[in-house]
Amino acid sequence: LATRAQQPRLFHSFLDHQLPTLSHPLSLLMVRSTLLYGATGFLGSTITHFAQATNSPTAAPTPTPTSPSSTTALHPPIHLLVGKARIDRREEVRRELETLKPDAVICAAGLKGKPNVNWFENPENHSLAHLINVEAQIWLLKECERLDIHCTLFGSGFVYNYDLAHPIGDEKSGFVEESTPNWSQLHYVKLRIELEELLKPFTNVLYLRINLPITSLPHPGNFLKKLVTYPTIASIPCAYTNLDDLIPVLFSLIEHSVKGCFNFTNPGVASHDEILNIYKELVDSKLQWVVVPPSTERPACCLDVSKLTSLEFVPSLPHIKDSLRTLFSSWAKA
Repeated sequence: LATRAQQPRLFHSFLDHQLPTLSHPLSLLMVRSTLLYGATGFLGSTITHFAQATNSPTAAPTPTPTSPSSTTALHPPIHLLVGKARIDRREEVRRELETLKPDAVICAAGLKGKPNVNWFENPENHSLAHLINVEAQIWLLKECERLDIHCTLFGSGFVYNYDLAHPIGDEKSGFVEESTPNWSQLHYVKLRIELEELLKPFTNVLYLRINLPITSLPHPGNFLKKLVTYPTIASIPCAYTNLDDLIPVLFSLIEHSVKGCFNFTNPGVASHDEILNIYKELVDSKLQWVVVPPSTERPACCLDVSKLTSLEFVPSLPHIKDSLRTLFSSWAKA
């Protein structure tokens, strides 16, 4: 198998950006103002919830963190501003950035497709999808660069699919950040790949590849809330992003002005069948489901997160199966 050094390069200066050296404890860092776009979506609302719970621990129920190191008590206060402009309305975004003068921007805005990513396959939707998921993201990044603002964008791990060099379920051969995307059967994924290509010239961007984001919060967009209702499931090991674990890491990366591309999931993989068995054990012993063969029309992958976890200020992230057990235990106690 190819080593990290042997993997084909996707980003250039973007991936070569030097990782920062921690010079101050996390608790002593200056609180940076961060402007969030896309606050009403699943990812954005979960980010907002974490910020509110961190600043006022009694104001809202905090997700049960699956690692002692990721508790909100260890994170400094978060100065989070919610963007009012739509990212495709350039003049409104420009005025907002120039007026608020944030230190950092998080863009959780984007189209996900309704009811699912098959929405992107309709040619009538291609123009809007490209405008929001590519053009507006790059324009926002350019404005942040002009104003010397750190900018975080989110991508997808589903630009990858298991292959001979990355066997199904093999956690030791996960795709690294430099791996060339090898799957583009969906138009949504094609746009993700195009966005990654366009990021090459930028040095002010933190690009995080998330995969099947989940959380302990009861949001309708939470994949786990949907999964436990399906009578039939296709089951193949895959990487997951437990936002309970990763959102604290997101803000630590921003506080340290980290830039570059990172796989942003928990270590390891879990299949739908394994997830439901943990849920059945801890939450609902009567749950039943039927496993069907996985579709070739959907990708699955394991992502290598060693680049992320090598940062000395990033806590030890739990394996996704351990993370799920803690998450479902919190549901059982609710």
